[in-house]
Amino acid sequence: MTSPLLQEGLCLDIEQTQQASDPAELQRWSRLSSRAREELGTLQCILGSMKDNQVCLLQVERWLDAVQELLSRDATGLGTESLQEELNQCKEYVNEIESVEGSLKQMGENVSAVQAAAVPGLAKWGQDKLDESRGRWDTLSKQLLSHQERVAESQEKQVNLRKDLAEMQEWMTQVDEEFLMRDFEYKSPEELEASLEEMKRAKEDVLQKEVKVKILKDSINMLVSRTLPPGGGSGQALTSELEGVLANYHKLCDRFKSKCHTLEEVWSCWMELLQYLDMEQSWLNTVEEKVQATDNLPESTEAVNEALESLESVLRHPGDNRTQIRELGQTLIDGGILDELISEKLEAFNSRYEQLNHQAVNRQISLEQQLQTLKENEQALQSLQESLSQLDHTLTSYLTDRIDAFQLPQEAQMMTSPESGMLEMNQQPQQIETPSSISWSVTANRMYNTARRVGVPHCDMNDLSQWLTDYRGAMSESIGPDGQLTWTGTATPRVAENDEIRWMGIETEFTTTSADVITTHPDEAGLSRS
Repeated sequence: MTSPLLQEGLCLDIEQTQQASDPAELQRWSRLSSRAREELGTLQCILGSMKDNQVCLLQVERWLDAVQELLSRDATGLGTESLQEELNQCKEYVNEIESVEGSLKQMGENVSAVQAAAVPGLAKWGQDKLDESRGRWDTLSKQLLSHQERVAESQEKQVNLRKDLAEMQEWMTQVDEEFLMRDFEYKSPEELEASLEEMKRAKEDVLQKEVKVKILKDSINMLVSRTLPPGGGSGQALTSELEGVLANYHKLCDRFKSKCHTLEEVWSCWMELLQYLDMEQSWLNTVEEKVQATDNLPESTEAVNEALESLESVLRHPGDNRTQIRELGQTLIDGGILDELISEKLEAFNSRYEQLNHQAVNRQISLEQQLQTLKENEQALQSLQESLSQLDHTLTSYLTDRIDAFQLPQEAQMMTSPESGMLEMNQQPQQIETPSSISWSVTANRMYNTARRVGVPHCDMNDLSQWLTDYRGAMSESIGPDGQLTWTGTATPRVAENDEIRWMGIETEFTTTSADVITTHPDEAGLSRS
């Protein structure tokens, strides 16, 4: 088959030849000319298909090359803005899929048309290129759709992760300003306790965020691990943002823990202070009770001594608690925590402590003096008892030896006063012929001193001597005809009216002892009204 240009030239030659040839030749040339024109049309159609196929091929190859170049890049390593640009490109190429697919279809039709022309050498024309383009199309179109999905997913993850990081940072800033940067003023225990509970809840909320922070960290690390090169592009930016958030979060946790620990220590100090105050107030109540219990004590050595020991035992209370109260209170006051309330409590406690301690110490001194006085009185009474016993023994000896009772007044008259009587007895020992004089003088002197110690200041030696004389005479006169003692003791020393009660106690003790001896041994007494 000749080329279209040759056929076109041949057709012109045939027309020119037809004008000059005979009819037979003209008919032959006419058939030849028709055939040439038909082949010319066919060649022109084939040529048009080839040109159209070339245009479609260029369009398809341009799209395939662009898609292949796009797929060769690692979208996971791009930043958020680059990911958005690549996603836009993917969408653009995806939108061109139908157009490219149409071009491929047109190429198939053109190739089929050329091959169907039964022109020698064109039976397989364009088939290889068409198959190659279709193969690349099938592969790249699927990869493009998958790539677009991955880019969209990667972009969404980055956006969400950055949003989570921003929200986390904003939340930490808000919590820091709300709980850590705010100045708390604690004017009452209720405010302190409420702040402590609020801080504990905030700390728990912060610590619970650790799970979210860990998930966020793992997501970012997983996303960054997929980047090529690792850590490049958006991965590095996300890692930097993550490190900043993690550092701020750990710092926030530490500050919350420290704040909670401080408030817990403050609350513990307050509760410990109240505990020590309660203990000391209880001790002060005991001191007050012990002091009040010492009022109106009976005049008994045992009772006074027991009260004194009880009070001394309470006063031996250690001062460690008061030291703790002072230190805890000062610590809280220096921190500006419950300072007014604590100052009032400490002032009230110290005032009550000083008052009760002063009362207790004074009462202790008073009890010690009272106890000393009672002991001295008991010793004096014991001495008097011994003197009376000695006197009773002497009188019993007198009665047993049947000594004249009327000698006693004369002997007693020797002692006009304690000093002169004793002096005279020392200067004239030869006038005292019997042991009774010496015993009587010693007894009188002892009774005088005892009376003075136990509180009979207005009794003098003359009164005591006269009383002893009367007593001795009355005893002698009280022996009845049957030898029985009928006297119960009526002689009373001359003392001041205010001391009568005290002297009666001494007299009763003396007369009772003497009467018991005389009554018990009437035969030995030998008393008679001579």
